[in-house]
Amino acid sequence: MTTLWIVAAFVVLLAAVLYLRKALVVKVTPVVQGAILKQNESITLVLVKDAQWSDPERINRMTRELAAEGLAVAGDYSVDELAVLLRLMVNTANGVTANIHDHPKGGIWAELVTRYEDGSSATATTLPDKGVPRPEWLKTLRLPGASPAQLYRELLRTRPHGPVKIVALGDAAHEFEQTYFTYMAWLKNRQLSAAEVLMMVEKAKLRDH
Repeated sequence: MTTLWIVAAFVVLLAAVLYLRKALVVKVTPVVQGAILKQNESITLVLVKDAQWSDPERINRMTRELAAEGLAVAGDYSVDELAVLLRLMVNTANGVTANIHDHPKGGIWAELVTRYEDGSSATATTLPDKGVPRPEWLKTLRLPGASPAQLYRELLRTRPHGPVKIVALGDAAHEFEQTYFTYMAWLKNRQLSAAEVLMMVEKAKLRDH
């Protein structure tokens, strides 16, 4: 009998949790969906000659590390729509682009990207997962705390096989803009699932603590 009461209590508790989670999803989904729709559909990278980095020494250290792996600087850019500074680097021998970000709130992080002729991409980044959905054609490997060189090597080791798109130095900024546009078009033209909303809420809670 005691066991039955425990089971019954557990069922009631589970039902309450599921109800609360459902209520949370119903309440939060329109807010999250609205926030996504408010994001810029496109961005413009503006070349800057003297970028005001928050930590120039760190940016230069990351640059030297990537240069040692064969990447060359393609330019520094400001992206007003994202409130971010970018340093783009390219390795034209194996189709890898590096994006070093400097954001007032998000801090400094690196992304290493390989683009493919079919429009898909493979990315290795130090940026933690924020729970925002990503399409199948945008594969992402997250390695918080990794060095730029580690990101580069892991990307080469794990990226899918296929015809790689070689990005020239002069095309790096355009490719970044195009990837952003394509991703935002995909994100805005889909309905978030309950699981996705809960994931974004949980990730937001973790960042707040």
